[in-house]
Amino acid sequence: MASANKPKQTVSGILIVLALLPQVAEADNRHQRPLATISIIIDDMGNALHDGRRAIALPGQITYSFLPHTPYSRELAQLARRNHKEIMLHVPMQSIDGEHPLGHGALTLDMNEQEFKRALQEDLDALPHIVGINNHMGSLLTQRSGQMNWVMQVLGQRRLLFVDSRTSPLSVAAQIAGEHNIPRLGRDIFLDNKPTLEAITDQFYTLVKTARAKGRAVAIGHPHPATIEALRYYLPVIDALGVELINVSAMAESRSTPVWQMSSSPSPKAAKN
Repeated sequence: MASANKPKQTVSGILIVLALLPQVAEADNRHQRPLATISIIIDDMGNALHDGRRAIALPGQITYSFLPHTPYSRELAQLARRNHKEIMLHVPMQSIDGEHPLGHGALTLDMNEQEFKRALQEDLDALPHIVGINNHMGSLLTQRSGQMNWVMQVLGQRRLLFVDSRTSPLSVAAQIAGEHNIPRLGRDIFLDNKPTLEAITDQFYTLVKTARAKGRAVAIGHPHPATIEALRYYLPVIDALGVELINVSAMAESRSTPVWQMSSSPSPKAAKN
């Protein structure tokens, strides 16, 4: 089935380039502006070895975020580092609906400060060489300033950055990170809430347009087969679109996110909250 879709997806990639090239040329002729920048995080890494390997084989400076204490997190993280890719920790945090298992190492509201920080420290110790964390689910916890202060205190001690996955429009995580002078970013686009090639193509198009409008944009995707296939086709042509793929730490160093700006793809209402 994948091979049957390849010509169609190649055409889609070309159409994206053709649709955006006039905008790129106009901007370059006016101001000779530098390329807009995008960062792509592939999270939920560590449970699936085959899909994880395929994701790490993608070209360019993608950042990979690993769930703690998962069967293949260390093996895949080592592979990513050998391929000169950046790695993060995808920390499970309590969600509003509570319907989806958080997994080992989750941070929840019923923990006191000592328990909470110990759990986070153990998560961080489980995966060496990370540059920072982003939240897995967390639509409830990221609304709580007390718990977010605890998170940022630990990150500050370890000199790690924070990416708000923005699973809730009421998240205070970026604001609290700023108060602690933690390098921080916020997710603009979810690439694969709907994990089909057509939907991911649309989201990639939105990612490029968002970056060109704002100067930068952050996308989060997952090691789904459709996501990997789509990125295999689109990443090699991003320079022609007037955007540059950089890793998360480079973007965080260049500019911290405002306290809140509306995301171009809404917070998910189901499995990823």
